[in-house]
Amino acid sequence: MDEDRENMAEVNETSAVTSDVQLHEGEKVFQIILFLTGLIAFGLSVNLLGEITGPKVSSAAALPLFVSGSWTLLALQIIWENRKLKTPLSGSKDTSKNIKTAINYAMPKDTLVLIGCIIGYCVLLYAGLNFYIATAIFLYGGMCYLHQGYKVRNAIYTALILAFIFGVFELLFGVVFP
Repeated sequence: MDEDRENMAEVNETSAVTSDVQLHEGEKVFQIILFLTGLIAFGLSVNLLGEITGPKVSSAAALPLFVSGSWTLLALQIIWENRKLKTPLSGSKDTSKNIKTAINYAMPKDTLVLIGCIIGYCVLLYAGLNFYIATAIFLYGGMCYLHQGYKVRNAIYTALILAFIFGVFELLFGVVFP
């Protein structure tokens, strides 16, 4: 019985070493998008830090600077560690097909729709629409897209979330919304 266990251990060790680890299609593109987004957030955080006149370490810019800096460094580490790993598209010479497949993996339809919803939400807020109305439209619209056929439940969830935001942030903490 001990011989069987030793033989199984040898087989498991050799199969783990010889297996070719591959990334999914578009995973390298997603890593680059993650890094570039972190870099943008870091730049905005540095800009915010420059606008602070008081103590810099305890300012409102300290946490965003730390988080975006960590995000950027960790994304760079991911890129570095995965630089030699292959994807199923690595051997393909059709560049346009590779780009389309990578983008479809990194940004599926649901993600693109929700990014559009977020941009619409920002436009509504920038246009001066009341925070609670814009948030209700965004939440209900996003939930109805993701969970089609549950309109009443989505409306209840939207109302509960808005009540929570109002109760905690506006009443308890005194946050002023746009």
